[in-house]
Amino acid sequence: MHRYYLALFFVTVSFIPSREKKMLMLTLPLTKYSPRDHFTLMKILSGKLAHRTDHEITFFIQSRRKHKLPRDVKELALSSSLSEKEEENFGHALRQHSKSLLRRNSSSEGKHSELLRSTFVQECKKMLTDSNFIERVEKENFDLLIIDQFFTYLDASVPTPMSWVPPLFSGFPDDMNYGQRIQSVILHYSLSYFASKLYKEYSDLKDSLNISPSKSIWDIRANSLLWLINSDLSFDYPRPLTPNIVHVGGMITEKSNENLDRDFLSLASHPFGIVSIDSEHDFCADEEFLFFLAEELSKVNDIEWIWSLRCPVNSGPMTVHQFRRIPRPALLENPNCRLIITNGDLNSIYEAVKAAVPLLIIPISGDGIDNGARLRKKGVAEVYDGRNDKFTKLVPKIRNLIENTSYLNASIQLSAIFNDFSPKPTEKAIFWINHVAKFGADHLRPAVNNLSTFQRYLFDVWMLIIFLILIVLLIIIFVTVCLVRCCWKLLKRNKTKSE
Repeated sequence: MHRYYLALFFVTVSFIPSREKKMLMLTLPLTKYSPRDHFTLMKILSGKLAHRTDHEITFFIQSRRKHKLPRDVKELALSSSLSEKEEENFGHALRQHSKSLLRRNSSSEGKHSELLRSTFVQECKKMLTDSNFIERVEKENFDLLIIDQFFTYLDASVPTPMSWVPPLFSGFPDDMNYGQRIQSVILHYSLSYFASKLYKEYSDLKDSLNISPSKSIWDIRANSLLWLINSDLSFDYPRPLTPNIVHVGGMITEKSNENLDRDFLSLASHPFGIVSIDSEHDFCADEEFLFFLAEELSKVNDIEWIWSLRCPVNSGPMTVHQFRRIPRPALLENPNCRLIITNGDLNSIYEAVKAAVPLLIIPISGDGIDNGARLRKKGVAEVYDGRNDKFTKLVPKIRNLIENTSYLNASIQLSAIFNDFSPKPTEKAIFWINHVAKFGADHLRPAVNNLSTFQRYLFDVWMLIIFLILIVLLIIIFVTVCLVRCCWKLLKRNKTKSE
């Protein structure tokens, strides 16, 4: 799977009319350095499903370590295929990949992306060739499969008007100018090509194991009955959707907040800001930017800074406080919180939106660029551009967010919109999973999934239209030539007579 956290789950159902279903939830392989966003959301959903329904929930985890699951959720564990050295190489590639994304260095980014992809393919092969695991899955005879997966709207065959739906990883607004619309078309087809290259490795693995030889990876994904997307109408741009695509963005905000301990209560009694980057993106491997950020924070010393950081750094004045772990949701809900600096992952964004806190986004994950563009347009965020800002302009952006009340007002408005939606994301996800488990999803899925690429894009119709136009043109040319010849003969005859 691609690491760009835009997507969550889709549901495929072996439809058997009954009330109780046996459900298997699959998340990404977990290493010491894997992001926990996806795993956390799947845990939340599995726990709510087990608690509020009669379904039997089993959670699949592929890892070298034990992970705690919600009560009443069964575990289906498989050891990782990675050695300790391979896991460290994965972590190194992940950090270097983030470093490249921060600086928009596409040449270096591709090299590390290749290692990350090959690691996931290796783990996938381990899962599909482990006879004990396959035997256990077949024995359980699951009715429904919920998979944590990278998603693009192309997978679900959703109409994507390129003139006002910006492509992934572009950072464009939905009201694109002429130049951006040109780039939108190029990026749209580039993304399709990239997706085909990404799927090829999995397709080769599928074919080598003789799994569904008559179907492509694209066909298998397109046949999913329901897609639950980690997005939300308060956050994302409006766009065409089909009934089997459901927005459930913001499930992370339904977690119960931790109580603040004495150290955090003392700091939160004064105006403060938060620096919270995903654990694998905390700049410990990027000393240049780490010290730049520490220096910039020390210049804004009229508020306290609470920084979630795994490695110590000399941060100058006593206003910058470093912790290995912080209770982010509880801190965001504190009225003295002025802003949060984040890499633009969806979990931190939804927590900030719910709490009405402005954001400074440093996009070092794939979707951070797009998330920052959306929030900047809504007036609740500033975005640090590692390619154009060149380790400058951070203090003015922080000052602007703190002192310009328009950001706070826009954040309050966006928070009110987000909190007004009903039902809440988890309730919505549970409803639709139950609905599909009861009735299937034939009434939700558009017929486009049954069409070939030729039919879907009307190539056959356009070929007929072009053929008819050519026939008409040939007829017109033939008639014109005949008329010219007749006129020419008539003129010659009249000329001969006059002589």
